[in-house]
Amino acid sequence: MNFDPNIYWTIIAAVAGAAWTLVTAIGERRSKALEQSRAIMDRLFEGDKLLVEHPDIAKYLSAVAGNSEPYFIDPARLSELEFFKAKAYLYSQLSAFDEILAVTSQTGSGIYSLFKPPGILEIADWEEYMKHRLTHPLARSIMENEASIFGRGLRDFWLRKREAISGQTLNPHSW
Repeated sequence: MNFDPNIYWTIIAAVAGAAWTLVTAIGERRSKALEQSRAIMDRLFEGDKLLVEHPDIAKYLSAVAGNSEPYFIDPARLSELEFFKAKAYLYSQLSAFDEILAVTSQTGSGIYSLFKPPGILEIADWEEYMKHRLTHPLARSIMENEASIFGRGLRDFWLRKREAISGQTLNPHSW
């Protein structure tokens, strides 16, 4: 039996090419995860910027932090401009959280995860941040009464973490 040395080098080249492709795919996924994390951070910074430009929103959130959730569905709130500003701000925050959780839920495990979108980095830290922001009674009221306007990721997160969120100590100065 005659051994052709070209086949040997063809096999080596194919294995090296496959290894390079795998390394490149892993690097690309990490890069995309960083990019997505930065985009979400930018979105949250825009929310912080909104609070700097409109301190009345943060002032309102701090002032009503001691109220219960039913306070925020009282028809008397419908005449308060500050209520609507704060609620719109929280909608944007909750929407960003929903996006974070949606991207996280798309990740897989094993070799097949290379073909799915990358996950957000440091998801445990994001979840702690989300739980803290959801301690505000207006945010809890939104999740209790209007959760259907958000995606499954945020709704499921709320259901899983509701007791832990409700049990956290409220800090009226952290909005």
